[in-house]
Amino acid sequence: MRDLKQIVRNDDGSTIIEFAMLGPIVLGLMIAVLQLGMAMQSYNAVRSVTAETARYALVEYQKGNTPDNATIRTTAMGIADGAPYLLNPEHLTISVSDAGTQRVDRARELTVNVSYQVPSFLPFFDWVRPTVTHERPIFLLDS
Repeated sequence: MRDLKQIVRNDDGSTIIEFAMLGPIVLGLMIAVLQLGMAMQSYNAVRSVTAETARYALVEYQKGNTPDNATIRTTAMGIADGAPYLLNPEHLTISVSDAGTQRVDRARELTVNVSYQVPSFLPFFDWVRPTVTHERPIFLLDS
């Protein structure tokens, strides 16, 4: 009976048991925070790519060049693929199209739509990765 009381009162393995219960939860939360950080970075990169694409189109238009939608899209892909964004072109979709309704007189309105599938922090898990998108209008004023 005395040996049974000693076993019941012994707490030598309690730390291991507590870690085994809480360790996976803490590790899962850390991975979730890292994945969320990657998603936020990807969204900021997508927004910046649309801004730089709009800037390119405006500057070219003001210089007297009239880049077509395919040229603007190709430039946007180059911006997204290059530094500092380094977005994976396999997970990137960019479209440049004329707006259905031109809202400003004597201006050509384009719409740039960028969609990017966020990379996974743990690529060996096959879960659905989120997709971030951003759409931006570009107004090219006639001289």
